[in-house]
Amino acid sequence: NVFVLPFLPYKDMAYAFSLGDVGLIICKPGVGGAAVPSKTWNIMAAERPVLASFDRNSGLASLIESVGCGVVADAGSKEELIQAIRNLMADPCLAEKGKLGKDYLLTELDKEKCVGKYVRTLMEVLK
Repeated sequence: NVFVLPFLPYKDMAYAFSLGDVGLIICKPGVGGAAVPSKTWNIMAAERPVLASFDRNSGLASLIESVGCGVVADAGSKEELIQAIRNLMADPCLAEKGKLGKDYLLTELDKEKCVGKYVRTLMEVLK
């Protein structure tokens, strides 16, 4: 079942990402490249698995596969997207995929850790 919601005020966006069982991210073939759409982080923060129809050689695909927080279907492949949906529906560990995404955000993208990496990078460049 799919529900299409009207545009929401920014302050209510967090609720929208937690309504579904998974979060969908789609892109035309050849366009994804190094992009990681901002909604990715909202889906992960809502502890929902990411279902991406995205280029396989993209930053988003690498993130999803390395974290284990969802499934990637090749951009533009209707058959792969359908199979990915079926696989997610049958996955008894669906909730765990969402939890892995949230855990990644809390451990790897924590403010202090990110600022520390940024400062170390600047210090290396300035040497």
